[in-house]
Amino acid sequence: MKDLGHGANVEQIARMYNKNPKDIIDFSSNINPNVIQGLEEYILEGLQESRSYPDIKYTNLRNNISQYIDVRPEFIIPGNGATEIIYLLMKSIDKRIAILNPTFSEYERSARLNNLDVINLNLDESNEFEIDLNNIKTATDLELAANLFKKVVSTDNILTTDKNGKCTIDDLDVGVYLLYATDISNYENITPFLVSIPSWNEADKTMSYDINVIPKHTKIIEEEKPKVPATGYDNKAYLYLGVGTCLLIGSSILFFGVGKKKKKCEK
Repeated sequence: MKDLGHGANVEQIARMYNKNPKDIIDFSSNINPNVIQGLEEYILEGLQESRSYPDIKYTNLRNNISQYIDVRPEFIIPGNGATEIIYLLMKSIDKRIAILNPTFSEYERSARLNNLDVINLNLDESNEFEIDLNNIKTATDLELAANLFKKVVSTDNILTTDKNGKCTIDDLDVGVYLLYATDISNYENITPFLVSIPSWNEADKTMSYDINVIPKHTKIIEEEKPKVPATGYDNKAYLYLGVGTCLLIGSSILFFGVGKKKKKCEK
């Protein structure tokens, strides 16, 4: 995919095409064309305070935003535009990320500057902007892509597993399908996954249309129960508060059987 850069560089475009910058309408940025009423007054008021460094913790700003949007101040991170926030976000990620393109170029740039592995998933213009999955090389990449797709795609069908945790999907067309659990009923976490029809069968070296899948599943980590506070009694007696809870956590394995009549594949 063509690298279009950051954008929002009107002066460079004006020089390139010998145009007046004021005659160029920039659609590459989301700058608000509506100026806030009385903005000049606020700017002049701020200049009076510019003789010293501002509060590096943005205390007043965060408190005001907190009251306006009803979010605790410690959860608010002001930034000099979205780009600064994106770069701060990448510093907190310590694994690979998948980026759906085309998108804002600073996502990839900030990720690579922070030494993150990037998987680019490009929309194929020549194929009705379908996602090109050729950049997926490993099982880890596949899992990462599935988690990304879960956030951006709509659900077509919802199936309920039987008492053994199995369900079957018949007569699917050739393609790639995303499957994920919507209700795990406190059993185990089920990792979203992608299934390709047909898929390569390593055992008999053929393309298979009948596929059995056991998704990756992990136990739910129980939160640590809070300790019983001291009672403050002066005598030697101790107060014990016991709550008995019986939790039956089954080893829930979700089986998906995908059936399709075998067809001849042409390269």
